[in-house]
Amino acid sequence: PVSRRSAMGGLSLAGIAATATPAVAALGTVSGGLREFRGQFPVSGSTTVDGLFIAPVGGRELDVVLLVPQAGTSQDVVTRAARRLAGQGAFAVAPRLPDAHEARLARIADLQPALGAMAHTSGRVRVVSV
Repeated sequence: PVSRRSAMGGLSLAGIAATATPAVAALGTVSGGLREFRGQFPVSGSTTVDGLFIAPVGGRELDVVLLVPQAGTSQDVVTRAARRLAGQGAFAVAPRLPDAHEARLARIADLQPALGAMAHTSGRVRVVSV
Protein backbone atom coordinates (compact mmCIF):
# COMPACT_ATOMS: atom_id res chain seq x y z
CA PRO A 1 0.00 0.00 0.00
CA VAL A 2 1.07 3.56 -0.67
CA SER A 3 0.67 6.01 2.19
CA ARG A 4 -0.58 9.55 1.69
CA ARG A 5 2.80 10.90 2.86
CA SER A 6 4.84 8.82 0.40
CA ALA A 7 2.44 9.52 -2.46
CA MET A 8 2.50 13.25 -1.85
CA GLY A 9 6.10 13.49 -0.66
CA GLY A 10 7.47 13.58 -4.18
CA LEU A 11 5.58 16.70 -5.08
CA SER A 12 7.28 20.05 -4.80
CA LEU A 13 5.91 22.92 -2.75
CA ALA A 14 4.60 24.39 -5.99
CA GLY A 15 2.82 21.17 -6.86
CA ILE A 16 1.12 21.02 -3.49
CA ALA A 17 0.13 24.66 -3.78
CA ALA A 18 -1.24 24.25 -7.27
CA THR A 19 -3.61 21.55 -6.09
CA ALA A 20 -4.46 23.02 -2.69
CA THR A 21 -6.56 26.11 -3.41
CA PRO A 22 -6.87 28.65 -6.19
CA ALA A 23 -5.49 31.31 -3.80
CA VAL A 24 -2.24 29.40 -3.46
CA ALA A 25 -1.99 28.24 -7.07
CA ALA A 26 0.27 31.17 -7.95
CA LEU A 27 2.54 30.46 -5.00
CA GLY A 28 5.03 33.24 -4.55
CA THR A 29 8.16 33.97 -6.44
CA VAL A 30 11.22 31.91 -7.30
CA SER A 31 14.68 33.33 -6.85
CA GLY A 32 18.02 31.65 -6.25
CA GLY A 33 16.47 28.18 -6.13
CA LEU A 34 13.97 29.18 -3.42
CA ARG A 35 10.21 29.63 -3.67
CA GLU A 36 8.86 32.36 -1.41
CA PHE A 37 5.27 33.14 -0.47
CA ARG A 38 3.76 35.72 1.90
CA GLY A 39 0.12 35.38 2.85
CA GLN A 40 -2.29 32.72 4.04
CA PHE A 41 -1.33 29.11 3.37
CA PRO A 42 -3.37 25.99 4.22
CA VAL A 43 -1.08 23.70 6.19
CA SER A 44 -3.33 20.80 7.19
CA GLY A 45 -7.01 20.12 7.63
CA SER A 46 -8.67 23.40 8.46
CA THR A 47 -5.47 25.04 9.74
CA THR A 48 -4.39 28.09 7.77
CA VAL A 49 -1.28 30.10 8.61
CA ASP A 50 -0.68 33.73 7.73
CA GLY A 51 3.00 34.52 7.32
CA LEU A 52 6.14 33.93 5.29
CA PHE A 53 6.91 30.54 3.71
CA ILE A 54 10.18 29.74 1.94
CA ALA A 55 11.29 26.36 0.59
CA PRO A 56 13.84 25.07 -1.89
CA VAL A 57 12.31 24.53 -5.33
CA GLY A 58 11.63 20.83 -5.84
CA GLY A 59 12.32 20.01 -2.19
CA ARG A 60 11.04 16.70 -0.81
CA GLU A 61 10.61 15.43 2.72
CA LEU A 62 11.66 18.82 4.05
CA ASP A 63 12.15 19.46 7.74
CA VAL A 64 10.03 22.41 8.88
CA VAL A 65 11.68 25.27 10.73
CA LEU A 66 9.18 27.45 12.58
CA LEU A 67 10.78 30.88 13.03
CA VAL A 68 9.66 32.82 16.10
CA PRO A 69 10.89 36.41 16.21
CA GLN A 70 11.99 37.90 19.51
CA ALA A 71 10.55 41.24 20.55
CA GLY A 72 11.96 43.98 18.36
CA THR A 73 13.23 41.69 15.58
CA SER A 74 12.68 43.32 12.20
CA GLN A 75 10.88 41.56 9.35
CA ASP A 76 14.08 41.86 7.29
CA VAL A 77 16.01 39.82 9.86
CA VAL A 78 13.28 37.16 9.89
CA THR A 79 13.21 37.03 6.08
CA ARG A 80 17.01 36.65 5.84
CA ALA A 81 16.97 33.86 8.45
CA ALA A 82 14.15 32.08 6.59
CA ARG A 83 16.01 32.32 3.28
CA ARG A 84 19.22 31.02 4.87
CA LEU A 85 17.42 28.02 6.41
CA ALA A 86 15.53 27.26 3.19
CA GLY A 87 18.83 27.47 1.31
CA GLN A 88 20.07 24.72 3.64
CA GLY A 89 17.12 22.52 2.62
CA ALA A 90 14.39 23.37 5.15
CA PHE A 91 10.83 24.55 4.72
CA ALA A 92 11.03 27.83 6.67
CA VAL A 93 7.80 29.20 8.12
CA ALA A 94 7.59 32.57 9.86
CA PRO A 95 3.97 32.92 10.95
CA ARG A 96 2.34 36.10 12.15
CA LEU A 97 1.91 35.52 15.85
CA PRO A 98 -0.24 37.25 18.46
CA ASP A 99 1.49 39.86 20.64
CA ALA A 100 0.21 38.48 23.96
CA HIS A 101 2.72 35.99 25.40
CA GLU A 102 0.21 33.25 26.36
CA ALA A 103 -1.59 33.47 23.02
CA ARG A 104 1.76 33.39 21.22
CA LEU A 105 2.83 30.20 23.03
CA ALA A 106 -0.53 28.57 22.36
CA ARG A 107 -0.32 29.38 18.64
CA ILE A 108 3.21 27.98 18.39
CA ALA A 109 2.07 24.78 20.13
CA ASP A 110 -0.93 24.49 17.75
CA LEU A 111 1.17 25.02 14.64
CA GLN A 112 3.81 22.37 15.28
CA PRO A 113 1.66 19.27 14.63
CA ALA A 114 -0.17 20.97 11.74
CA LEU A 115 3.09 21.88 10.00
CA GLY A 116 4.54 18.43 10.62
CA ALA A 117 1.48 16.83 9.01
CA MET A 118 1.99 18.61 5.69
CA ALA A 119 2.42 16.08 2.90
CA HIS A 120 5.70 17.37 1.48
CA THR A 121 7.48 17.60 4.85
CA SER A 122 9.47 15.02 6.76
CA GLY A 123 7.14 15.39 9.75
CA ARG A 124 9.91 16.98 11.82
CA VAL A 125 9.32 20.52 13.10
CA ARG A 126 11.98 22.62 14.81
CA VAL A 127 11.27 25.95 16.51
CA VAL A 128 13.97 28.60 16.12
CA SER A 129 14.03 32.00 17.79
CA VAL A 130 15.31 34.86 15.62
